[in-house]
Amino acid sequence: MLGELRALRARPYNFLSRAQSERGRELAFAALEHLHRDRRLPSFAELEELLTNPHALPGFHDWCQRTRRFAVWTREAVDALASYLRAQSFRRIVEVGAGRGDLAFHLEHAGVPVLATDLGEAALRGFALPEYRDEPVEVWEKVVPMDWRDALERLKPDCVLCSWMPPDEDWTPGFRAAATVRAYVLFWELRGTTGGQSAFRRNEGWTARDLLDVEQYLIGRTDEGMPGMGVTQYTKATAFSRGHS
Repeated sequence: MLGELRALRARPYNFLSRAQSERGRELAFAALEHLHRDRRLPSFAELEELLTNPHALPGFHDWCQRTRRFAVWTREAVDALASYLRAQSFRRIVEVGAGRGDLAFHLEHAGVPVLATDLGEAALRGFALPEYRDEPVEVWEKVVPMDWRDALERLKPDCVLCSWMPPDEDWTPGFRAAATVRAYVLFWELRGTTGGQSAFRRNEGWTARDLLDVEQYLIGRTDEGMPGMGVTQYTKATAFSRGHS
């Protein structure tokens, strides 16, 4: 399917052609399933090739909706995040709102244990376009069904990971109020409302730092690309530390 997508890339993309757009979408779905088969972690270059192909880009956006992916992880982004987390010597890292559980799974394979928590499939169903809400949601086996508040209280992490908080729903006051938490990392969409604007305000006693080594390789469900221009990434990674970093 990659060979056919590459051949299509050389042709002008006519979004008014239903046959052409549907074929590009089918090929993009097949390519993305292939790249992620058996929980494989694709490289940034592999995803960039799809996002900068106008025939494949609409299929990428649909695939993210259908599979409930928000941040689409790459090998390079996970390796950079694992390096940051190891350097901080955290005692217990908990991911809240973990969704499918991709991030915690890949970090564990990179040597960084993470406890993944989420409310589960029912909560995930709402975060998709209406035509995909009845699609089954794959939640990986190590995701513990737990509200983020319970996770903080019961698991007592010193580091919290959180990808794409619900729109205009800011969980960060709870993170900062938890006595054991000395850092939290947000993965968020620059143009969107993940967490709301209040999640990114300055807070006394906390220092913010963009994890540039992570976000340069991190792709989100709303990112887009153009031939010869690369990927326009709206997905960010920001660490907040108690005191000074």
